[in-house]
Amino acid sequence: NGDVVVILGAAGGIGGFAVQIAKHAGAHVVGVARGENAGYLRGLGADEVIDYTTQDVVETVRKAHPAGIAGLVHTAGDAAVVVGLAGLVREGGHVASMRGGANIDELTKSKVVGINVQTRVTTDALEKLAGMVEAGSLKRPEIKTYRLDQAADAFEKISSGHVRGKLVVIP
Repeated sequence: NGDVVVILGAAGGIGGFAVQIAKHAGAHVVGVARGENAGYLRGLGADEVIDYTTQDVVETVRKAHPAGIAGLVHTAGDAAVVVGLAGLVREGGHVASMRGGANIDELTKSKVVGINVQTRVTTDALEKLAGMVEAGSLKRPEIKTYRLDQAADAFEKISSGHVRGKLVVIP
């Protein structure tokens, strides 16, 4: 319906799925990631991309969407940015954090629904996602493989917090 949804960590594996699912639901999607991932995110369906390394994320969203945003999905990123963006969510909107960053009490005072998501994989959920991939309505994340002797490099990359898609170490 064109509601604005901001996704922090949009280029990661979970964030990439969030971009696509929000777009599929009719949202105007704003992906937040490093600038080098802009093309990747647009390919997943992001309408706007904010480079958090060169732009003030909260101010950029505030200026582009003065009426506020409908939702915030937090898969990665700085806690202060989460707090700032949560303040832009309109009454009745939603904040979902995969990192425990949703201050439920404060959000409730603002009449915003907040949830700290705990990952729980179910067969039903995986089958639904697989069906969406098969139907072409959902793209799998970019996957970079490392050999077992490169496991330290893979760990270093993951630790940096700058992974696009998913990393897999294979024997």
